[in-house]
Amino acid sequence: MRDEADGNRRQDLATIGAQALRVRDMIGDLMLFGRPPAPAPPSAPAPAAADDRQMAMVIYILYLVPAGITHIVGLILAYVSRESAPPWLKTHYTLQIRTFWIGSTS
Repeated sequence: MRDEADGNRRQDLATIGAQALRVRDMIGDLMLFGRPPAPAPPSAPAPAAADDRQMAMVIYILYLVPAGITHIVGLILAYVSRESAPPWLKTHYTLQIRTFWIGSTS
């Protein structure tokens, strides 16, 4: 371009160069739009089964503590947790409830 003697031709070549750069930027933007970067995977919340298992373990621990009030707290938690528990955990809560009532009669 610099070697071009004709001023109009030099200006036309400069315009073509500028337009080529604009086209390059537009194509880059379109490629980004067509293939956006992969989104970051969302952090997975803890599975509900883990929470239920922890509650059952807490109730077992409350039954092991020798203070009487912890047994009653464990009984209440077992009754409340049994409502929404999956079937395999309902048996644990039922066992915990029975354990309280059998232990309290002896």
